[in-house]
Amino acid sequence: MEKINELIKQQLSLFVQEITADKFGIVTITDVQTEKDLKSTMVYFSALDNEMANKIHNELKRHAFEIQHQLAKKMATRNVPKIYFKFDDSQEKINRVSELLENINKEK
Repeated sequence: MEKINELIKQQLSLFVQEITADKFGIVTITDVQTEKDLKSTMVYFSALDNEMANKIHNELKRHAFEIQHQLAKKMATRNVPKIYFKFDDSQEKINRVSELLENINKEK
């Protein structure tokens, strides 16, 4: 399953950049989790501008069928999973924790 996730991540990174680069700048695929039966894939993305996450998410959803069709051309599997997108806010959380820790250290 790891190889399939990696293949999907590589291919989707290219497709997503084509769709989002002009409007939103850099959008990165951070993780891909595919169901064992290959029926669905959750694709996590991040962006330099976190405030644009909803707009990017809507744009990706709007192009999901097209992306899935392009993915089908690249995958050597019988089924191509349905693609779902989710904003990956883990970096934002990491930054917030780091900021809190810095503030605690400054107060000492």
